[in-house]
Amino acid sequence: MTDTKKEILDCEARIRLADASPEPDTSSILNDLLSDDAVLVGPQGQIFTKSFILDAHRPPNKVFFDHVAVTEMVVRDLGTAAAVSCRAEFQRAGQTFSLRCTRVWHKENGSWRIVLGTVTGVT
Repeated sequence: MTDTKKEILDCEARIRLADASPEPDTSSILNDLLSDDAVLVGPQGQIFTKSFILDAHRPPNKVFFDHVAVTEMVVRDLGTAAAVSCRAEFQRAGQTFSLRCTRVWHKENGSWRIVLGTVTGVT
């Protein structure tokens, strides 16, 4: 496994922490992982900004999940960038939904940041 893959897997674990944590505000985790000009596409094709994502992980907007599991993780080391694809399953109040996530990471000033991300609902 390359150093890049190890670093990206660590970053991906931090994203899961932001989504699964019982903490009321996990926006600081994502602030470190999202590029300021990241392009993020939601499941209905909507475009989200970094500030929207950060607000979604702060009170009163943060949604708390009982369980978050990531499977089918593929990391492709592209040198100064990396591409990630995975499936994420979220459980809350007895309901479950799954998303297929794709992210492009770029190393900025020595730190990995998401520059592009998409999520698609899957069954």
